[in-house]
Amino acid sequence: MKMKRKKLAFLVLTAAISSAVLSACGSNSANNENQANNANNAAAPATKDSDKQVELRIINWRVEDKAFFDQFNAKFEQDNPNIKINYDATPTKSYQQLKNSRIAANEVDIVAGDYKTMNSADQRELWMDLTGQSFLNNFMEDALQNLNYDGKQYGLPWNKVSLVAYYNKKIFSDLGLQEPKTWTEFTALLDKIKTAGIDPILVGGKDGWPIQQIIHTLEPSIVRGAKPDFYGKDNANVMALTSKFTDPEWVEVLTKFQTISKYFQKNSLGMAYGQAPGLFAQGKAAMTIDGTFSLTQINDAKPNFEVGAFIVPATDDEAKNKIGYAKIGGVWFIADKSPNKEAALKYLEAFSQKENYQLYVDTVNQFPVMEGITMKDPLAQKLNDQLSTKNAVDQFTNIQNPGSTYQLDLLIKIATGDIEPEDAAKQWQKDYEESKPNWK
Repeated sequence: MKMKRKKLAFLVLTAAISSAVLSACGSNSANNENQANNANNAAAPATKDSDKQVELRIINWRVEDKAFFDQFNAKFEQDNPNIKINYDATPTKSYQQLKNSRIAANEVDIVAGDYKTMNSADQRELWMDLTGQSFLNNFMEDALQNLNYDGKQYGLPWNKVSLVAYYNKKIFSDLGLQEPKTWTEFTALLDKIKTAGIDPILVGGKDGWPIQQIIHTLEPSIVRGAKPDFYGKDNANVMALTSKFTDPEWVEVLTKFQTISKYFQKNSLGMAYGQAPGLFAQGKAAMTIDGTFSLTQINDAKPNFEVGAFIVPATDDEAKNKIGYAKIGGVWFIADKSPNKEAALKYLEAFSQKENYQLYVDTVNQFPVMEGITMKDPLAQKLNDQLSTKNAVDQFTNIQNPGSTYQLDLLIKIATGDIEPEDAAKQWQKDYEESKPNWK
């Protein structure tokens, strides 16, 4: 799959990096004893910076990946006895505060982030330029391009993610349903499930942001399917206000979101996001619309039915439906002020080795950004194959101007019937325009 800077399609090669800085000491003297000492010093092994004891401080929000990083970090310490890993993972909700405080105090060396972690000049200043590091060659070029700005490589991608509808194959079979290929087929399927007395879609909307996943599911086919240059190069059309959120394409996105929201379970806005995968695995609903990153949690809940998945068709035009959402899901950045850059580069180089990266994919079921990597989970491999047929684009929020404002609660108000899509679009556009003084 190929794409430009805001798209994902993924091609690669393999390589590695090693570095050592040698220092030697010696002195000259007129007396023989000192000359002998100098000879001994010259013969002694040179002292390497890599031999110094280092505490490598790493932070991440992916608490779900603990099993992999426990194993990987232990092996890395064994292979690099002078480096002690101090690894902290905290849930998404608390991660921004942890990241900001650690960076401000210069108490971190490697930071987990995403594309947005480098989409403004003040953020890019925080990170080491990785350009030229040979381990980058292991990763797909277009995945790297998402983290490249003006020829400088700021981050190392871990994976790609997308949004799909996971479904209960038993319920589908009992009701004679098949995976839909058009929007009309999808809504007919929702009606049939609801008529059978089953909740069609399980949503953990209490945390707010999961609701936006539905928008990211719909927007690419509807907006960029109709107008590929809707946002313009580097978001120029939206910044210039020639393209607006009140345009018909965006009103259609919000209207279809309203339609889908009518099929959420009753307590959708009161359920925590983390509860949804487990409850879906218990058979509490026919489907849940969630990220590919949630497949591990669904599997861990051990559903007693076979799980299927499909990418929600947002239009009745199958050509437009080939435009789908995908983005870089996780990125390693090295803090530019880190005193331990050599050790940090060693860590990224080890992570980039094919056998380690394969173990990462096997353990966490994330979708690879390295060629030659397979997914052992059959459903994950099926989804990866489906994504490979898509013209994948990044989520629209990642290509908006930093500092611009959106009101997430407008989506909640649409779902609760407190505002109509047209009025929500007007408010969204108004908020966007009024945030212009904060654009970066």
